[in-house]
Amino acid sequence: MMGLKRKREWKTIILFLSPGVLIYTMITIMPILQSAYYSLFDWSGGAKKVFIGLGNYNEILHSGEFWNAFKNNILYVVMCCIGQVGIGYILAIFFINFPKMKCQKLFRSILYIPCILAPVVIGFMGLLLYNSRIGLLNTILIKIGLPDLARDWLGSSQTAIYALIAMHIWQFIGYYTIIFMAAAQSIPGEVLEVAELDGATGWKKTVYVISPLLKNTILVALVICISGTMKVFDQIFVMTKGGPGTASEVLTLYMYNNTFSNMRYGFGSAISMIIVMISFVIIVMPQVIMNLRQQKEPD
Repeated sequence: MMGLKRKREWKTIILFLSPGVLIYTMITIMPILQSAYYSLFDWSGGAKKVFIGLGNYNEILHSGEFWNAFKNNILYVVMCCIGQVGIGYILAIFFINFPKMKCQKLFRSILYIPCILAPVVIGFMGLLLYNSRIGLLNTILIKIGLPDLARDWLGSSQTAIYALIAMHIWQFIGYYTIIFMAAAQSIPGEVLEVAELDGATGWKKTVYVISPLLKNTILVALVICISGTMKVFDQIFVMTKGGPGTASEVLTLYMYNNTFSNMRYGFGSAISMIIVMISFVIIVMPQVIMNLRQQKEPD
């Protein structure tokens, strides 16, 4: 009887999981496998495909433009993790420690508004902000007596990538603030009360009580941030198109330019596979490190 019951349970589980697994396979797994297949060919999109094996990968790895885009992507990931997750965490801790602060709900709502805007909209806002003649940033710098700092932020190879990163960080700070605040609300009130009775107040409570209890949430936030930053495209395409030159080009834009501008679909597929592999390594690495630390901790 128990065996029959378990069989029925498994059949029910498979029945409910099958549609989701099928859809995921069709829209995620199949395109990845298809890209892996096309990456082995010299193909311009027509009927003729020439098999070249790992030739596309060899060309990519010996391309200075690829390594420039890779460097920009890593810079994007590192600075966005620090900016989005770091600032979001600091703001969340601030709101948690001052729950009776006036207009807190209003501030949280204002912080979250950029998250619901499309990246293209954020890109156009960035164009207005950084415009060298009528931009808000240069106008403020001139008004406060710092005209020497005013410049063409998106037209300079030294500042373009940082201007883009700043806009991306600003857009998602509220998102991570809400994640950390929601996670902090799950901490039992008794734990915080006991900590306060033991003298853990203010920053001590944050460092020794709240932060350790939120470490899994921080890890999840980092994974979300890394995966989102590795596929950034729209905002850069609208604001600089990877310019000036290739100063702000990232891997997704490098793939787009080679695939659709240069009509090298096989080469573009190879770039997409490299992006998948890099993303996988960067996302899995924090999880592996966290698991190793947990294993080393005494029970």
